[in-house]
Parts: sequence; structure tokens; C-alpha cells
Amino acid sequence: MYVIYILYKFFIRYNIFTMTNSSAEIIKKFKQECDKFPQDKRYRETLASCINIPTEQYYLLRPIIGENEFKNIVENLQEINFMPGEKKDLTVLDSHDDRYLKSGDFKANLHIHTVYSDGHITIDDFLNQAEELGNKNLSLSQCSSMPLVVAITDHDCIDGAKEMLLKVSKSPQKFQNVRIVLGMELSTITNKFKHLKKPLLIHTHMFCINPFDTKLNQLITQKSNLKKQLVDKTVQKINSELEKELNFDFNLEELGKIHAIILKGQDEVCIPMKKYTGAKILFNHYVLNNTETLSILNKNNIDINKLNFYYPLQYKKLFKRKGGFIKNYKEALTLYLNEFTSDEQFKEIIEKKDENTENLIKRAFKICTDAHPSLTDMPEAFFEFEQTLKILSEQDFGVFGIAHPARTLVWDVDSDLSSLFDNMFSSFKQYGKEKALFYEGFYQSYEGSAYLEYLEPINKNALKYGLLKTGGLDSHGPNIISRCPYC
Repeated sequence: MYVIYILYKFFIRYNIFTMTNSSAEIIKKFKQECDKFPQDKRYRETLASCINIPTEQYYLLRPIIGENEFKNIVENLQEINFMPGEKKDLTVLDSHDDRYLKSGDFKANLHIHTVYSDGHITIDDFLNQAEELGNKNLSLSQCSSMPLVVAITDHDCIDGAKEMLLKVSKSPQKFQNVRIVLGMELSTITNKFKHLKKPLLIHTHMFCINPFDTKLNQLITQKSNLKKQLVDKTVQKINSELEKELNFDFNLEELGKIHAIILKGQDEVCIPMKKYTGAKILFNHYVLNNTETLSILNKNNIDINKLNFYYPLQYKKLFKRKGGFIKNYKEALTLYLNEFTSDEQFKEIIEKKDENTENLIKRAFKICTDAHPSLTDMPEAFFEFEQTLKILSEQDFGVFGIAHPARTLVWDVDSDLSSLFDNMFSSFKQYGKEKALFYEGFYQSYEGSAYLEYLEPINKNALKYGLLKTGGLDSHGPNIISRCPYC
């Protein structure tokens, strides 16, 4: 019996029970492909040991790629390889056709969010779609042999990357035509650049990470807990300071409807909380506590309990315009109410200015701003750009990229665009050192044509510092070939 037990353990350890001739050929192929990038062997060995796979079987993690192979792939990708098709309308997200999906030229999406942050796709769906598209690409005669490359880049979170690694390890042969990048997108922020009017948000990608690394997990958990505490404290402070003027409280559950990941300790605090407090104050004033509005709604048999203050925020384009939150929300609220009845009186009612209401919003906004980094203070809850790069540059694994640089809030900097991006990329290299290699030069989800003026100084300065272009759709929806769940 003891001999049988030893043989059983041996077979399980080396996967002999489950290895068919077909899978044996795939394993042989995996070994050969891994040998092409021997520098990445230690990365796979480390990942294997983290999930209880014998390190000598590191090749079973062949679909997961390391830094050297990733760099090699990025160097050989062109913009067309990040495009599902040509955009029909620059101002409309996901307006692309599918010509490059059909031709097999679509090869990579290095910017995908899952349900672990603010995406709508599960890890299972992510992997199944990647497998299907990877197999399809290689079946197209006109397409090259380069496999599909996809990256999980959840905001300030690596739990999805852990699940992905575990699931790939259980059936690696299923993903032989896919290259998977374990990564994340950090919500970094700086107050150290020259000519800043406000602290500057810079989202930073990490690629080819070990999601089980102890120090990395400790850092993310610490920041997440501190940010959740900060959010809770800020909500309490707003309630305390405005309770005399308001007949309602703010709460975390409602805040989560505005920006779900804020309750996970991900992303930033100030902007989501301003949206929440401003929207609720305005909705209560112009709808729930307004006799004129209630009269119209009652006349049209509209149940006010079915109306929500956060629905007008879905008119996202209105909030990208100048004019301030109050003006934009009031216009969105008018459109929202007109979905129930086209009574023109809504516009007249909502356009009326109310100084007391606006002052309440300003006070709430001030509290939100006080919870955010300033030019002289960086609360511990936030990932400071320079410090975070410095800490993570000492990790055994992982390389850095600047995410969607043209979405930088350039109006928060009192300098020309070239100086801004020179400052950004020089700091990126200074603190990220040899791990600071990329920028998202082929980002596919800029909305509108205004960003085009930023691309020249971005590309010019990125070239100056020797950065390579990554790209992606910044997918938040139920599939990996588009940006949004509803845009």
C-alpha cells in the first residue's frame, strides 16, 4: 500500500494521470517557448511556488508572461494591433467597427478592469473570451502567428490577478494561444512637480507582477484600509457640519452607487465624494423638497420613490464640459426628469438659482477637498507617485507604465504641455529606475478630439526618455474588446 501511495503522489506531482498525447505535445511546446526567454524562468518558478506547483514545472505557467517576453512583444506591436477597428466617431466611445477583429490584426488589450475593481467582467469570462479570440486569431490565414496578449489591470487591487493565475495553472493548455499579463493600475498622485496648481493624478500601470508577493500585498492592504477609513471619516464630518441645514444624512451605501470602488479603498476620494454630495443636495432641493416639481410628478402619476439622485450622473458627457458641477448636474437632472414627462416647466424650475443650496454644496466640497492631498500635504492613504515608484522599483518582479497620459488634468498645471510631460517622464524614470519602461501611447478610449493636441508633446518626451508604447481599451464592460458596459 505504501508503494502505491508513493506512486500516486508521484503521478499527481508530475501530472502524469491527466497528460494525454495531445497535452504532452503542448507541454513540450511550452518548454521550448519558455527557453526562448530564460530570464523569465525565475518569475514563473516564483509564481509556481506561490500556488503549490513544483518549481521544476514552471513551464506549466507558460501562458503567463514575464518582463522580458512582455517587453519583446510590446516592441513588436503597432497601433493597429490595439484597435478592434476604426472609430466611426471620435466623440463616441466604442464607436469602432470590427475590421481588425475580423482580420486578426487586433492582438492586444493591455488595460482591462474586472469585477475586482470597477469592471463588469468576471475572471472566468475574461479568460474564456481571451481563449476564444486567441484561437480565432491564429486560425486566420492573413494574420501573423503572434498570440493574443491581454492584461488584467484592476485599480489598486491584485486579487483578480491571483484568481487568474490559479485558474490558468489548472488548465494551461487551454490558453496556449494567449499571453496573459498579471498587472494592476495604481491611482498615484504627485504634489512635487513644478508649476502645480493642485496635486496631479497620474495613473501608473504595473505589468508582470507577482500578485502573491508579501510586501506588495501589505502595501495595497495598508493603503486600502487607510482610504476606507478616510472615506468614512469624511462622510461623518459632512453629516456633522451640515446636519443643521439638511433633513437627510449622507451614507456609504449611497456613495457606493456613485463610485463602487471607493468602498473598496480603491481609486481616489475627493471627486467621487463631490459628485455624491453635490448630486444629493441638488436632487433634494429641486425634486424631493420642491412643491412645483412634486406637483408636476404627481400630475403625471410618477412615483418619486422610483427616482434616484445618482441617475442624472449617467449623462456623462455633460460633466466633461466646463461650467462646474452645479450647472452640469442641473442640466442632467432636467434631462432625467424629462424621461418621465416632457413638461417644459422642469427646466424653468431647475434653472432657478438658490444661494443657500449652492453654499451648502461649497461647504461639502470643501470637506471633500480637505480629505484630498494638497500641495503641502500627502495623506498616508494615497499612493504618492514618486514614493510608490521608489518602493515598487525594489520588488523582484514588475515593470511600470504611465496609463492614458493624455487624460492628465493639464489645467492643474501652470506650464506648457511639453514641460509638463517632460517633468512627468523624467520623474517616472528617476524613481522607477530600470523598471520604468512604458507609457500608454496607443490608448484607444480617449473621448473626443481635444486630446490630440496632447499627443505630440507626450510622444516627443516619451521618446526622449526611451519609453515604449503600450496600449489598450481601458475595458470596464462585460467583454475585453470594448471600453464600456453601456456607452
